[in-house]
Amino acid sequence: MALFKRLFQSILLTVILLSIPLRAGGLSLGIIAGYNGGTNVQFSGEIAPFAKGFPFGVQVSIARISLNPGIPLDARKIFINDATNGDPEKFGNIWDFRFDFPYQIKKFKKTNTSIFLGPRYSMFTGRFNFIGGNEDFDVRTNMWGAGAGIKSQFEITEHLDLVVSGGADYYQKSSIYAHGTTYSPDGEHIDSRKDFEYKDANAAINQPLYKFHTLIGFQYRF
Repeated sequence: MALFKRLFQSILLTVILLSIPLRAGGLSLGIIAGYNGGTNVQFSGEIAPFAKGFPFGVQVSIARISLNPGIPLDARKIFINDATNGDPEKFGNIWDFRFDFPYQIKKFKKTNTSIFLGPRYSMFTGRFNFIGGNEDFDVRTNMWGAGAGIKSQFEITEHLDLVVSGGADYYQKSSIYAHGTTYSPDGEHIDSRKDFEYKDANAAINQPLYKFHTLIGFQYRF
């Protein structure tokens, strides 16, 4: 339920931003895909420039990333128990919410090229299912971060652009929790197992502390 609440709030924020009167610039909606720590599909809305005389635009994006969530046996040992029975399956995904301020680079006259910078909020879920071992659990962590990159747009038609983007993101360490057990970066753990620490949970789970992304897609300009 918390996931859907956060997703709804992010979509609502996107709708509010895209409802701002576009007196100074234009509205663009895009879909872009590629690699971002895993297979990434990203939807975005951009207003550029955001206001008359303001040098930056505003871009809001929602991305879903599929990735390897980590090491099943280590996750089971750190969060659940020491059993090793069952055949492990694993599935991982990230909901990534991005708020960027793009700035157009004027000297690139043949392409619309801009650099961007802004905050991030990432919700990671790794699911580990031990078939025949009676264990099926999710490991989660939610993190704030920041990112920067560069984006180029190549005109295909009057309103449609090919978009190529690249950049990097950094996320702050945050609590990792599963099955009533939480490991915190400050050492304030809840129901931790044995002598395991945050560094052990972090090593077992592929949460996105650093990410590099290369994406390509399309953007429609109204």
